[in-house]
Amino acid sequence: MSYEDSPGRRRAQRVLAAVAELHKRGYQLLRVSPGLSPSGTHWRCTLAPATLFPPDDGARLRAVDPGDARVLLYSTGQDNAYFGWDNLAARRVSARELADEIEARCPQLLAAAAGRDWAYAGWFAEMLGVAERGGFPSAYDDDPGDWPEGQLQVLSFDRDGAPGWLPAPPPPPPSPPPRPAAGR
Repeated sequence: MSYEDSPGRRRAQRVLAAVAELHKRGYQLLRVSPGLSPSGTHWRCTLAPATLFPPDDGARLRAVDPGDARVLLYSTGQDNAYFGWDNLAARRVSARELADEIEARCPQLLAAAAGRDWAYAGWFAEMLGVAERGGFPSAYDDDPGDWPEGQLQVLSFDRDGAPGWLPAPPPPPPSPPPRPAAGR
């Protein structure tokens, strides 16, 4: 199987593209906290509103209660059952359809993520371009190593790909800006 045909790579890209689609729909306060599973075999991506990130770190989620309805966890180990939604496993959903599913199933998450954060949305667009070329961000793993400050490691689904670095996302805004009224 070629690098471009990697199912894990395609699924991870689909999750990130679904977040980009939600940003276009007005949920720019939706953030990702990506990283590696403890075994190092699966890429994980937690979706959460900016209010659940520390004020000085735009990539690493604060500790949250298990079952918090404002948090979604995806792992490449889930295959097509995105976020544990087994009914999606038999279908091939597009990024737009996955965004529709998130919108339908996660009203508390999206209510908390409604608003503008152009700095983060701009960073996210750049990161999505890196992911489309096969590099996936990691804000954490079990090997602290010598990570440069203010950087995320870029991982590759291609076993021969060398990791690189990506500037970390900006910290969350101090308070969510109000959403403008419709029609303005």
